[in-house]
Amino acid sequence: MQSQRDVENGTCWNPDTAPYSAVGETTGLRAPELAQLAATGSVRHQHPVLHSSRARQLILEAHHARHQEKHSDSSGAVQDAILGAADGLTVPFALAAGLSGAFTKSSYIVLAVLSELVAGGISMGLGGWLAGRSEVQTFESEREREEREVQHTPLAEEAEIYEIFRPFGVPESAIESVLAHFREHPRDWVDFMMKFELGLSEPDRNRPWRSALTVGGSYVLGGLVPLIPYLLISDAREALMWSILFTFLALLLFGWVKAGFTGQSRWKSAIETAAVGGCAAAAAFGVARWFDSLTSLST
Repeated sequence: MQSQRDVENGTCWNPDTAPYSAVGETTGLRAPELAQLAATGSVRHQHPVLHSSRARQLILEAHHARHQEKHSDSSGAVQDAILGAADGLTVPFALAAGLSGAFTKSSYIVLAVLSELVAGGISMGLGGWLAGRSEVQTFESEREREEREVQHTPLAEEAEIYEIFRPFGVPESAIESVLAHFREHPRDWVDFMMKFELGLSEPDRNRPWRSALTVGGSYVLGGLVPLIPYLLISDAREALMWSILFTFLALLLFGWVKAGFTGQSRWKSAIETAAVGGCAAAAAFGVARWFDSLTSLST
């Protein structure tokens, strides 16, 4: 069993300092000492050898390795899947639940919900495609505008770069060095302005189609969950009870899995998703039953 002294001396493996071992071998510093210096931001000032590009690269890799578990994956595909599945679990359930009060046979409800799933999947997929396409078009339009500004109004763009760096206390001499590079490499200049002035990153050109398939597909898959009991049980009211249970468990599982991508507490995400989805489904169910009662009164 490793002692505290061994950990402090860097002779035993420590998850907080192990990533810095490669840097320590390069610089002659012990991993725990280097980790402490990195945490205080005083590494480069106290050890000039760390000014080298190789040392900076090693430190960056060590930092990413140390904090890898704390970063979450919030890619567009995950967001699209969450959007589609969340709607798919609630809307078809509400429709099936509302129809359960009007029909006693599950077969009628299955046909209605399947029709809604097809229409809803197409609609959600189209919405995902339009959103993805709009993102690509916005980036292209802003980049063209930024290229024109760099070409025709470079002095104004240089002033904007000064405004970007000034809040961080960067000396004007250092900013001028950056501008000298940008004047020779206008493409880098445009890239910099897109990211740090406008806050835009280049989107995936295939995003519209991927978003359409992901949103539409996840909607259909999510919508099949509350429909399963109606496929297995002929009595609609009995199937409704099982559909409520299936949907609630699916919402819990959905929230649990979603937390793996968002970085939230799994239990908190599961309970929150089930509560929000349950409220949405209950509200939609209430509206459906209200319309059903109005129809019954009119007849």
